[in-house]
Amino acid sequence: MALSLDNGLIHVSAPEALAPANIHDVFPEFRILDPESPPGLLSTDPSASLTSSTYRPGEWILLQVARNNFKLAPSSSNDSNGNIANKVMRQRLSGLEGAQAFDAWAGACAALDPAEAHETRNTVDEVCHLFEVWNWGFLNKVIV
Repeated sequence: MALSLDNGLIHVSAPEALAPANIHDVFPEFRILDPESPPGLLSTDPSASLTSSTYRPGEWILLQVARNNFKLAPSSSNDSNGNIANKVMRQRLSGLEGAQAFDAWAGACAALDPAEAHETRNTVDEVCHLFEVWNWGFLNKVIV
């Protein structure tokens, strides 16, 4: 993570804004993007956040900005989402915000915990899909 933060070119995107009901089902995508990319591709808003209701799906946010502005709205007591994995993720992020919460979320997206293995990803295909949705291509560019 430190290497990614130092270079200032790593951006993160998600297919939809993060909310308590989908926190476990939305996976980040990371890319190295040139700051001179075409207008509209990169967010230039210093308050941009994957957790904002104004987040545009597919918008690329500088990793440092996304980490600093990460704040998940509290889950309502009426939350009828019965997904155990979402509940576990919300518990992990409870009380965290900013870089700590972002790092916990991104790390959890790349891991398989026992509750998830038994409840939601209990077939080989589902486990493989979990790791396929991550775009690991950026690592080759960062490491090489």
